[in-house]
Amino acid sequence: MIYANPEEQTPKQLIINPTGEPYQPARLYYTIHNKKTVVRAFEKLRCIKYDPKSQSWDWYYEAEAQKLRFENSYNKIPKEERPLLLGAFFFRSDTEMILELDSAFHVPVAIEFFDKRVNRRAAEAIKMRLVNRFYSTEDDEEQATNRQYTLDSDRVVLPPEDKFQEIIDTHDSEEDRLQALNDYMAETTKQPLPEIQELPVHYYEEGLAGLNLVIEFHAIEALERWRGNSITQYDLLHEMEEREAKEEFLNFLNNASEEDIEELKKIIEAEKQELAETVEVEGESVTEESES
Repeated sequence: MIYANPEEQTPKQLIINPTGEPYQPARLYYTIHNKKTVVRAFEKLRCIKYDPKSQSWDWYYEAEAQKLRFENSYNKIPKEERPLLLGAFFFRSDTEMILELDSAFHVPVAIEFFDKRVNRRAAEAIKMRLVNRFYSTEDDEEQATNRQYTLDSDRVVLPPEDKFQEIIDTHDSEEDRLQALNDYMAETTKQPLPEIQELPVHYYEEGLAGLNLVIEFHAIEALERWRGNSITQYDLLHEMEEREAKEEFLNFLNNASEEDIEELKKIIEAEKQELAETVEVEGESVTEESES
């Protein structure tokens, strides 16, 4: 079930999960190396309950999971809604397991939580799928909650691994490869995100920092799309670079000595003088061309 945000009083209300994040179907994929070990780990957890009807291992916001931090903490969940279902695990085979979630922001939380409780030699999170859009009360709830319509549809855009390999194979030098890859990524980020997307999870090599940033950026674009605005990952990256540059400059000014400030003034004056001379020379060239 999905919930309308009670603070939104417009006809188009954003759908919000009980934990406070916008409703956004997401799925985490695990490669299973030892199913029995995973099942034994689930059986030991009080926040996991097996549902024989759906054959799922349901993850609840209680017991060991009670201290997890979401937009709405455990104490903000109404008692009548407890225990709150966070997600459901399904074994698709002895070697594959999925975790269905209602928020992309729950993906990194789940990865970290279960990595501490299920031996990674028995189960590894390898990829995720998410819907890059938010929903309103005007949307079709049956479609929004139907995973076959969203995460299992043929509209899912897969990672462009073949394209990366093609670029690597067609350039001889490392410098040319890096430049071609950068150009490709710059062009790709200028396009709107696909509605449904599959992405790799590099948690064991890189931790959660990169994954959290990806999810945050995707959520910003999804929110702006829901508001009717056009924005891309390229715009967000450019904005972040500008903000970081400003913060770095302000940090420099706050910690700079008088000598540093004087040196900066000299550099600025020299650049202004060089710009003025360039403009003057170009102006003379235009005049000479006109006279001739």
